[in-house]
Amino acid sequence: MLMMLKWSAGAMFLDAWAFPGNINSEWGCDYAVRRVKFSPHHVSVLASVSYDFTTRIWDFKTSPDALETVKHHSEFVYGLDFNTHVSGQIADCGWDSLVHVFNPRAFSALPPSNAK
Repeated sequence: MLMMLKWSAGAMFLDAWAFPGNINSEWGCDYAVRRVKFSPHHVSVLASVSYDFTTRIWDFKTSPDALETVKHHSEFVYGLDFNTHVSGQIADCGWDSLVHVFNPRAFSALPPSNAK
């Protein structure tokens, strides 16, 4: 799976094994995406942070729409990581000098972890 960020807003996902197959190029946020991370616990789930002050959870195998959008920053969100020890826990940070560690509700609807 290859992912390329767009400067305008959003990201393009490409399946390298079925190239030039494009999984979905319409996924996006209201403003430019700053960082994207794939979940170490669920192979089709990723999270993105954006200049629209949001953290979004995506499952690219089920829907082009975000599973959940979390807006708890008052400035741009620029940092993101998954907790490798606790499935479903994410940390993000923004220009508002805040770090949030949280468990998005979207993870409760996912099947048990399938990543090795």
